[in-house]
Amino acid sequence: MLESECAAINAEFIKYITKRRPYVVIKAAMTLDGKIATRTGKSRWISSPDSLHFAHKLRHRYQAIMVGAGTVRADDPQLTCRLEDVPRRHPERYVVDGRLSISPEARVVSGRLPGRTVIVTSETSDPEKRKRFEEFGCEVLIAPGDGATIDLGAMMDLLGERKVASLMIEGGATLLHEALEARVVDHIFLVIAPKIFGGRDALSVIGGRGVEEGGRRVAPRRDARGAPRTGLIS
Repeated sequence: MLESECAAINAEFIKYITKRRPYVVIKAAMTLDGKIATRTGKSRWISSPDSLHFAHKLRHRYQAIMVGAGTVRADDPQLTCRLEDVPRRHPERYVVDGRLSISPEARVVSGRLPGRTVIVTSETSDPEKRKRFEEFGCEVLIAPGDGATIDLGAMMDLLGERKVASLMIEGGATLLHEALEARVVDHIFLVIAPKIFGGRDALSVIGGRGVEEGGRRVAPRRDARGAPRTGLIS
């Protein structure tokens, strides 16, 4: 009875219990023309106070949050939950940095924020840099990869072993592309602001090379009764 409705409100739990991988969502804000920054790299503020509040509600909801090294270098985010109307629950922070390129002075590394930061890197990264991040209180997690790129599929298995049942990816464009390419994403929250940045050098919401053809139609996932399930990647 009401199988699809029950599955919808228990999606994170069901995915983790059946697959031993976290339920993964992407959250991004973009302009009408698909940009997340201007040609000079400025990204604040694309969206509205209401959408920012929504983003913090998502941070309160999901167990962990993940960004790429480029987002840390460009924005120096805190990746904390800053809601005022509920008891704050900060997600565990994961920074994907195959070469350990972020600064130890970044706020997520500083040790001054509530919650824990995990730096995900490759086995080819500099052991001395790993030690320095650990001295700042970060955990360093070694994941399979080719140095610059982390195998996100294998990383989801590692997160499952760490009992991470839900994960929100907030950026940037390269990491979002890699997550979609690896087919680890279950849901997308996309905020579209009524703005146009334009410019070939302005950063798009999804990086990578992109698809070669756009004509193929993708059949939607369907629930137990055969009805399309909206909001999910097929």
